Amino acid sequence: MIQAVLFEFDGVIAETREARRMALLDALEEDGLALSDDEYDERCAALPVRSAIRAAFSWRDITGDETRVDLAAVRAERAFARSADAGLSLMVGARGLIESLQGHTRLAIVSRAARRDIDATLSLAQLDQPEVADIILQLLDREALAQFEYYDRESDPQNPQFRKLNEQEQQRILINTMLGVRNFNVPEVREKLKYLAYNDPSPRVREAGIEIISATKTDVEIVP
Repeated sequence: MIQAVLFEFDGVIAETREARRMALLDALEEDGLALSDDEYDERCAALPVRSAIRAAFSWRDITGDETRVDLAAVRAERAFARSADAGLSLMVGARGLIESLQGHTRLAIVSRAARRDIDATLSLAQLDQPEVADIILQLLDREALAQFEYYDRESDPQNPQFRKLNEQEQQRILINTMLGVRNFNVPEVREKLKYLAYNDPSPRVREAGIEIISATKTDVEIVP
């Protein structure tokens, strides 16, 4: 029995690439930095917003403190939110797959996109069922991730199948989920973030966790 199915929001449920690209390029342009499409693809595509901005600044040797990065990130996130509010296109087959799975297993979305942006897209597509998005906080558990089945559309697009997550995919889900819940002022979530930041076997996950916690206002004491 399949316990849960995880969907990446970007590129699996919704077509977000162009909206993300335009949002980031417009935000960078306000800082006097213009990137070509090839430069964006090489340096920034698929990175979290702040990491993409840092990469662009570094690429053009632009000096800037974290405040400058944060301001550019806010502009990019607001621009992407406007695109989500206006409506993002669903990927081909996404609606049918989600509807066929609802009621048969738990569904969850994993993404660096803000919850409001995901909700806006699902609502406009009339897919705003509670079970689609409400268990995202359960994706911070290594043991649970090891049991999840992933609907793989990339390895063989003509014959997609469910399969277990590999280590790289688990790391991606953990990091994206941490980014997505970084501002959730829920003690259990803060404790899980702290645990991952200092105890996860992956250096990438630990580094991301420490950065996320350090950049987030929280009352939870951070002790390794």
